[in-house]
Amino acid sequence: MIYDSATNGTVYDNTTSTLRLAHTIPAGTLANGKDYACDVTAYDMSGVAATSAKAVFSCLTTPEWRIVGIATDQTLRNASVTVTLQYSQQQGEALNEYRVVVSTADQSLFWDSGLVYSAPCIC
Repeated sequence: MIYDSATNGTVYDNTTSTLRLAHTIPAGTLANGKDYACDVTAYDMSGVAATSAKAVFSCLTTPEWRIVGIATDQTLRNASVTVTLQYSQQQGEALNEYRVVVSTADQSLFWDSGLVYSAPCIC
């Protein structure tokens, strides 16, 4: 079960009869920026239940990106432009990796940075 940490109300309750160790929570069940607690109850063949201790987790708010130095729909008239990417996340989650893709006006790939790990970012 999943509980809202602020109210202790049940957010999600599902029983499955499979032995899978993974379960997908349906989209829209949890909300960004909220804290939750969850526990798991297992039943043996006789129907005897054992419930785990509650684990607490958070769904962080969606990060925000800003591109400084170029305007929306701006046409670049030369071969060089300097822009700054700014990243922020309300709970202070660090940026682990990012990727920059630049497309032409007809959506053809112009440049792809590939995944960038542990690089400086104005955050």
